[in-house]
Amino acid sequence: MKPALVARFRGALPSECAEDVDVVAAMLGRGSHSPSEFDVGPIVMRGERLRIPTRLYFPEPTPEQLRELSERQRLVASCWFTRHHNGHVRERMVEEVLRHDAVWTAPYVIQLLGEYVIEIVRVLEAGIAAQHEQPYSEFLNENIPFWQLTRQRMISYWDCYYRSEFPDRARYPAARVFERLEAWRAKQATAPVLSLAVLVDQLRARYRVEALDAADDQTTLRFPEYPDAILGIRLQGQSRLRLTYPEVVAKPSGECHEVEVTSEGVLPEGLYWIAGQLARHGRVLPEFVRGPLPPLRRNKN
Repeated sequence: MKPALVARFRGALPSECAEDVDVVAAMLGRGSHSPSEFDVGPIVMRGERLRIPTRLYFPEPTPEQLRELSERQRLVASCWFTRHHNGHVRERMVEEVLRHDAVWTAPYVIQLLGEYVIEIVRVLEAGIAAQHEQPYSEFLNENIPFWQLTRQRMISYWDCYYRSEFPDRARYPAARVFERLEAWRAKQATAPVLSLAVLVDQLRARYRVEALDAADDQTTLRFPEYPDAILGIRLQGQSRLRLTYPEVVAKPSGECHEVEVTSEGVLPEGLYWIAGQLARHGRVLPEFVRGPLPPLRRNKN
């Protein structure tokens, strides 16, 4: 694939997906012509501008090709192909996207709400579930202009194609989905805005903790008694947090091992609980532990 096309695909997803984008781009066959120059609208993903093409003109990946990809790479491909020129392909791909709740999938789902294929809108109505509330609300609150544009498109298509079938616009499936998403968005928009400095001060008041680094939207904390007890905190939207920390995972056999975990969409109450586990145990412990815990380094002073 030509470098310009790879760059176009990279620009349609956040930079954290760049390596996966390159793998999927290398898999694609030759398109009948390049993706459309037009974008679906102004999209920002946690401060990073995305350019999602209106339409894509590449052959749909075969099941054999998809099986060669990782789960994340298959999700990248599914997001791209929700922009396919064939509505049946878009419908199949969004069904796969809706099985996931990564925030970067949100614009690919929301865009379809403002299009004209009612069969796809019905898939959205059935597939958007409680697991999507936090990531979709975060996306919508960061992208109010795009959300307003989606509403205008939805109303235009209702007026042009579906007014006779749904004289009451509120009963139009896309309008019902829109109202549900708008309620989610408004609820998160009215949540208290978190201050990272205040959260760190509250943790210091409860536990012995040191800040290794700090910025306006992220910080790394260490619990001095346990040198490996490192807690990464990053603001996620206005009212949620993204945390990284060590956690002990217990296998069904009872054997335990330690991994670094990333949790997204965490409320302050969850932060306090995780910090308490790190302060007491040096890692987050499972509720039930039958086997011996992995060795733990502990400072003597």
